[in-house]
Amino acid sequence: MPLLELNNVQVEYLEVGTHNNFPNGWLHHKILPFAIFTQALEGSYQVVIGGHTETIAKGEIAFVPSNTPVTFIHHAAKSGTMAARWLHLRATLHGSADLMDLLTIPGKLGHKSARFLGVSIARVLSLTDGTADSGLIPTLRQMELCYGILRELCEHFPIRKTGSSTLLRVSRFRPVFDYVRAHLGESITVEQMARAASLSPSRFFPLFKRAMQLSPMAYVQKARLARARELLQDDRSTIAHVAEAVGFMNQFHFSRIFKTHFGMAPRVYRRRFALSPPSS
Repeated sequence: MPLLELNNVQVEYLEVGTHNNFPNGWLHHKILPFAIFTQALEGSYQVVIGGHTETIAKGEIAFVPSNTPVTFIHHAAKSGTMAARWLHLRATLHGSADLMDLLTIPGKLGHKSARFLGVSIARVLSLTDGTADSGLIPTLRQMELCYGILRELCEHFPIRKTGSSTLLRVSRFRPVFDYVRAHLGESITVEQMARAASLSPSRFFPLFKRAMQLSPMAYVQKARLARARELLQDDRSTIAHVAEAVGFMNQFHFSRIFKTHFGMAPRVYRRRFALSPPSS
């Protein structure tokens, strides 16, 4: 397989955090649009996905794929403390294929597999704990650590049997992805996407759907919502402006579709994930 161009691998979301005093027995239900890696530092987790429960002991890491309903049950150590650190990550190829979905990452990373990722999370935390200087160098260090995490994940966990063929099929439609990203605020048709792929619409539609596992217009909506998530992290834009920027007819239609996909309204999403505290 030829080398990928750098801008084809995109880190769309990266968040790290830590907490040193979770309530014993606390149940936390969530579903997030990015992968979750969470490491027990003191005490343990029970992680419930689809009726299956996995116990995460001290030092181990739980992995939860994006858009997966999960319940975390927190158990304190004998000292009475339950502490953890976590990484939320979404990285894509061509802004479409989720890299975490292509890898054979187990639901529980034992101590050996968890060691490298825990160290990386701690290093990113050290750049975001409020004591590091702001500016270009810390930002570049964070980017370096983030892509280092992706490299280590790919080295530790092989691509699924279907992953290589997915990469090849998806790469074929790079001109389509580029076209969609450049015209998100405009009306986009299947005919325009087919033209970008140098195919007739009748030939383009089944090939694209087979490669992406969704229709061309469903992909456009997915790309619009992904861009909207990025814009919502900046509280300087109104919800109406975000809706217009990503091609929705109006704010109300955008809010309804966004809540259907992510389980929360755009304003709620902004309050939870804004890069700076909302101004209003």
